[in-house]
Amino acid sequence: MNMDRTNHLQPSSRPRTFRLVSQPSERHAVESLLAAEGFVFEPEPYLDTARCITEEPKPLGSSVAAAFGLLYILDKSSMLPPLCLGAEWGQTVLDLCASPGSKTGILAELVGNHGLVVGNEPKKKRYQTLRQNMQQLNLFQVVSTSYQAEAYPKPGSWDWILLDVPCSGWGTAEKNPKVLSLWRAENIRPLLVLQRNLLARAAELLAPGGRLIYSTCTTNREENEDHVLWAQAELGLGLESLPAVPGFVFDSVQDAAAKGTLRVNGPASQGQSFFVAGLSKPGQPAGTGLENTMQEQAAIDPDVLSRLKVEVNWPELPSGRVEMEGERLVFRPALAGQVLRGVSWQGTVLGRGRKGIKLSPRMRRLVPPAQSGPALVLDDIQELHRLLQGQSLPAPGPGPLAGLFWKDLPLGWVTIKGNRCLWTDR
Repeated sequence: MNMDRTNHLQPSSRPRTFRLVSQPSERHAVESLLAAEGFVFEPEPYLDTARCITEEPKPLGSSVAAAFGLLYILDKSSMLPPLCLGAEWGQTVLDLCASPGSKTGILAELVGNHGLVVGNEPKKKRYQTLRQNMQQLNLFQVVSTSYQAEAYPKPGSWDWILLDVPCSGWGTAEKNPKVLSLWRAENIRPLLVLQRNLLARAAELLAPGGRLIYSTCTTNREENEDHVLWAQAELGLGLESLPAVPGFVFDSVQDAAAKGTLRVNGPASQGQSFFVAGLSKPGQPAGTGLENTMQEQAAIDPDVLSRLKVEVNWPELPSGRVEMEGERLVFRPALAGQVLRGVSWQGTVLGRGRKGIKLSPRMRRLVPPAQSGPALVLDDIQELHRLLQGQSLPAPGPGPLAGLFWKDLPLGWVTIKGNRCLWTDR
């Protein structure tokens, strides 16, 4: 067994990385919101939305942009597996071990509004975390399932699968030294069995001609190269050569037969150590043809329209349906309904209500332009701070809700009470 567990355990001084979560036309506005609080950052070379903090006057997670779901903080190495998968605009991807959703969000960015990402997580608390994160980020093209990944349904259905498996985490030891005592070489056997079971099921789920990315955040050869070679020998998968990605330093693989896999040197890359392998299933892709049946715009249940008391920017939604499920207002993508026939899945909760329906304050992408209705437009960062601290501001007009904007950037919905408005996350 490979005993390379040290991973250079000096105190970490690496910069914090994050990803902007917004429409391309809004990125400059999100950056201006960060700059208004004193954050200074630089673009990263591997992803258009990736940034690296160079000055952090307070924790980035407490920023206004973070509060409104306009960024996602993650280690740069965690961005590598979804990038290596290579899924493109309009395609459908299964993220088999998805929570908390850091990689799921990148996949959603890559496939866009006309694509679909299915994020799977079997554990209840982690599943709720995944759903909360995706809703806060307004990723309507993401739906969630909760199956044991080793028994996930619909074999042979997926052209693109991301399998970021539970692992020993030795590559994160610089930040979290406890993993070295939690997963010692002598007690790692259950993880190895789980990882092979996950790989075997992913191979069954993969359609002919489909592509699978297998990744870990460990330096352990048994969880990395050995599994990839086993997948070739026992599962009939082909090993693809992954190109080096700019912004990272890579170590040599620990088995020459696994050439073409990527071993991120964490300290040299100023990130975590990671392993990424590309695998493919022999055969020719059949193609789904689903794009020919997609509506251009979401259909809204007439009952919903009669119970909403605000103007809503419905064109932001992908093709699908907006309808009530009990007391919840839910968006269900049309593509998910076709891809996931016979599978239990959940879409995005947009709001709640009994007699009337109140949109979730976090549904910022559904806020219409400021000139279309009541809108609280702010350009003073202190006023945004006051709102987030629970203070009220003068209401911009009548109505139950008003759009909240930083300049021309929609942030969400404020609740109007009399001649005052306030931000509430409920």
